[in-house]
Amino acid sequence: MSSLRFRLTFWYTLVVSLTVILVLFVGRWLLQREVIHSYDLLNAAEFQELVNRLPEDTNGLSGAEIAEPIREHVEKEGTLFFFQIHRDTEGVIYRSPNLGSVYLPDNSPGPLLRTYTLAHIGEIREAEFYLNDLHIQIASPLSHAQEVFRGYLKMSLILSTGVILLSLILSKFLTAMALRPIRAIQTTANRITALNLSERIPVSPGNDEISELAQFLNIMFERLEKSFDQIKSFTADASHELRTPLSLIRLQAEKLQRDRAISEENREGLTELVDEVIRMNKIIENLLVLARADSRVIQLEKESRDVQKFVAEFSEDAEALAEDNQLKFELGRDDAGFVKFDASWLRHVFLNIFSNALKISPENGRIIMLSEIDNDHWKVSFEDEGPGVPEDRLERIFDRFEREGQEDAPEELTGSGLGLAICQSIVELHGGYIFAKNNKYRKGLTVTMVIPREPN
Repeated sequence: MSSLRFRLTFWYTLVVSLTVILVLFVGRWLLQREVIHSYDLLNAAEFQELVNRLPEDTNGLSGAEIAEPIREHVEKEGTLFFFQIHRDTEGVIYRSPNLGSVYLPDNSPGPLLRTYTLAHIGEIREAEFYLNDLHIQIASPLSHAQEVFRGYLKMSLILSTGVILLSLILSKFLTAMALRPIRAIQTTANRITALNLSERIPVSPGNDEISELAQFLNIMFERLEKSFDQIKSFTADASHELRTPLSLIRLQAEKLQRDRAISEENREGLTELVDEVIRMNKIIENLLVLARADSRVIQLEKESRDVQKFVAEFSEDAEALAEDNQLKFELGRDDAGFVKFDASWLRHVFLNIFSNALKISPENGRIIMLSEIDNDHWKVSFEDEGPGVPEDRLERIFDRFEREGQEDAPEELTGSGLGLAICQSIVELHGGYIFAKNNKYRKGLTVTMVIPREPN
């Protein structure tokens, strides 16, 4: 699909070019019309010259008698006009010498004015007049007019080509100027995310369609900001308010568990209740973390750290966790370098991603960690051998409470669906991004975190 800039440039160039070509075409038609009309006027003036030289009564005059008074004038005008005189009863009785052996065709009773091509002479414009019993044909060669028309056509082609090229250049410039406010709106809109909904699109002075669009988008962003603020406030307030009653429930349940008068059946029910309260507390803690991240309350303690050392410390714990789950952990790539990051929060990210890989990996499967560093970024990937995720739902696994393909699985295998959402928030606080993709040549999913390297 072509861009709006291309379409505007194309249509502007097309309209300008067609307009100029149409004007040139109409100009040629008008020029041709005026030139032919001028020839008709000249032919009429020549007829009047002949009338002035011929006797008033030409009835019965022979060709020689008619030629005598006009011979000098005909010879003088021989380069500009052809003359031929005839009678209906006798046919042609006089022809100008410049016609040679060529005769002007008699068109009686056809039109008195006509244009046609004559052998050995070319295109001519002829006018036929009547004087008593004589038919006087006067014709003018159009060779000079044709040269003018050819020159006009040549100049029209040059001018049309120039106009097309110039309109193409100007249309690009004008289109760029016309779309500049839209690009500014697009740039600002791209910067506005859930983390900076307070930013607004600058409204240009004036009351045109672009200004109205910017105002409309600002109103929409204002509504979104209010909605996000309400959701964040509700999440934080609800999570905070639930902590106290859940703590009391857990305290009372644990107290009842120690009561020897409680039956074994009720004791098992209390144990399940405590487990559920612990799970709810964990969900609330995660929601509070997300609410703090959304509100930019979390203050990162970023320091320049040795990445290899940090990865080595995590690898020891990851290897132990993998063995405990009958899995294998491998550190496939371990680049050296220093990166600024908050070690505590980033370790939290690693553990969340690794825990998800542990839950979905088959027995004796492998989890591979890759740590890659270049001049601009630090990229960490975790590859598992699990079932993977459908392509159309890869981006959704970072949504809150998203438990892709495992909605009916036990809680201990799936978690709350908040882990990857927390990972995404923490990585974004570091100025990076996180994404997932299915492995290309084998089963499994790869989750990758990318953090920019800041100058020390």
